[in-house]
Amino acid sequence: MRIGKRHALIWGPFFIFLVAFVLHVNQMFVMFAALGLLAPVSYALGRRKLAGIDVSRHGKSVMIAGERGAVTLTVRNDGDLRQTFVLVRDRLPDGLESPEGGEVMAADLPPGGEVPLQYGLLARRRGAYQVGPPTLVTSDYLGLAQFRRRIGDTAELLVYPRAIPIPDLWPKSLRGRAPHKSRLRMLGQSSEFFGLRDYAPGDDMRRVAWKTSAKRGKLSVIESEHTETTDAVILLDLSARWHAGEGDGASIEYAAVLAASLAEEALQRGANVGLVAEGAEDRSVLISSNPRQQIVLLEALARVAPDCDGGLMPVLARHQRALTPGCVIAVVSPATDEDAVHVAGRLRALEHPVLWCSLAPHTFSGGEPDDEPGYEGFVGRLTAQGARVIRIYGTTPLETNLWRRGRRVRRG
Repeated sequence: MRIGKRHALIWGPFFIFLVAFVLHVNQMFVMFAALGLLAPVSYALGRRKLAGIDVSRHGKSVMIAGERGAVTLTVRNDGDLRQTFVLVRDRLPDGLESPEGGEVMAADLPPGGEVPLQYGLLARRRGAYQVGPPTLVTSDYLGLAQFRRRIGDTAELLVYPRAIPIPDLWPKSLRGRAPHKSRLRMLGQSSEFFGLRDYAPGDDMRRVAWKTSAKRGKLSVIESEHTETTDAVILLDLSARWHAGEGDGASIEYAAVLAASLAEEALQRGANVGLVAEGAEDRSVLISSNPRQQIVLLEALARVAPDCDGGLMPVLARHQRALTPGCVIAVVSPATDEDAVHVAGRLRALEHPVLWCSLAPHTFSGGEPDDEPGYEGFVGRLTAQGARVIRIYGTTPLETNLWRRGRRVRRG
């Protein structure tokens, strides 16, 4: 259609000029001049359409994988002329989707006016995304040419991995406790009331409930409870050598979601949770009881990438001092070499109970679970080091992996 217009505006004036020249009709020379100037004037005015247009973006800066939201693009006309049919196209990287393709149309922009326009956004996959900058697209008044102008800056959108319900996978500590607050009934200074019991010789008289004792006709002692926390650490392997797959089915995505789920499970039980995740940048999080610890962990997991040049053993050596004595450790790793076995052995030598979540690498690169006969031998060597092992296959959704094998692992 646009090519047809161009041909008409090029050959039409030429034909009129020939007729005017042959017939010597002055009015046709005027028509030739008018039609000949029409396209250049339309082009010149079209180039100016975007000069006074400005765009500002408003939307969430943090989302959770799978969440839907909306982005508002406010289009403002700072020029002196009314502008029509200006398309605003926001750049969305892979991992973010929009039913409208990130595009909105400003049909009418009066001078000094502005219009807020929205498009839907789906955060399909966790990550740290750079959204934008927006691109303005319009055409001249005759629709002969299209003009583009990139405007504004990029904005970061952080998408947290969505934790999924998982079975109780955390192993017990050396003292027989899972990584959560366990309650111990005790006598002494404690802030939480547990109940009453009969007085026994040797009990502190300051703990006697005198009013209750008077009603019952015998001495009753206040019994309180004390909370004790077991620390938990997630050791996330970011070795570029072992991670495989693309998009939602990549091993790094399985690893990030699993780490978020393990952290949520432990945090909900009151444990202090830390993260060791070192790649090209160190995203590790120290063990803490901070109420915002889950947000800190999710932000780190949103940013992790499989870009570590070395293996897991050097990472462990650099972060070993941050591990509290006896803390429970969950390793999430796709590695199947002897270095991984040595990591398990080192952690057990340091008296850390170990859960090893093994992301079978061959299943994330198109293979089936039985395609790698040496994998079972690797799992056996991990078990011989005293680690509890759960296999994660890329051919199966993560939830299915965990619920099918989690109960067996928990009893192991």
